[in-house]
Amino acid sequence: MLALMAGCKESPLSLGDLIAAQDRTAASVYVVFNPASCSFTAMDLEPLNLLYERHGVRVTAISLITFEHDSVRRRVQADFGIRFPMTSDSLSAWTRALAADGIAQPAVVITKRGLLHGVLLQDAVKRLAPLLATLFSVTLESSDASI
Repeated sequence: MLALMAGCKESPLSLGDLIAAQDRTAASVYVVFNPASCSFTAMDLEPLNLLYERHGVRVTAISLITFEHDSVRRRVQADFGIRFPMTSDSLSAWTRALAADGIAQPAVVITKRGLLHGVLLQDAVKRLAPLLATLFSVTLESSDASI
């Protein structure tokens, strides 16, 4: 269904439409970014690693560029410290949805039960740990670094 909707050029998907096409049973966090120009650091993304590893929240990185080889994707994940699944926006659905809603990337998109719950941009990503802790009612602490 998503592929059919993403292929429609006459009416670009809004971010809400794209989210509605995803799994509606759980909370999800999508990190949408271009690895070639992204200002995120491994420390910025560490709260998302903890949310994924310790609290079972579905977190997915979505690269706006397509990787020719899986080894390149794995290298980008290592460079950004990403320990959750990562995919490419091969159909440009996320690219078009963000543009249709006037949302710049990189962006952290938070959904709950198929509904758009929040979009974090720029400086908000630097304060990700307390925002995610509040939104998901969890404690995000790393024994390796202060978050």
